[in-house]
Amino acid sequence: MAIRSSIVTETGQPNLLLNLNQAGQIKLTETTKTNIGGQIGIYLDDRLLTNPTVQSPITSGTVSVSASWKDIQEAQNIASMLRTGPLPLKIEIKSKQIE
Repeated sequence: MAIRSSIVTETGQPNLLLNLNQAGQIKLTETTKTNIGGQIGIYLDDRLLTNPTVQSPITSGTVSVSASWKDIQEAQNIASMLRTGPLPLKIEIKSKQIE
């Protein structure tokens, strides 16, 4: 998984861009399709790094994650932590919207 931080031009908010392998893309597609409006936790060594809200189904191998990071440095720090090695995808649904 390739990870980098950037700034969203339209909003000025820091975000993370993740490029997933095929297995990660399949898992994330399945999870996000059924959890619009819910939160997905991103963990490293069982420590919650961030828990963004699912805005729309993620069906491609490229994912943009935005959260309430205070600045680009915080997003860069999280990207650096996640780049430490190949990580298994751990998904935890934090909340689920029921229609």
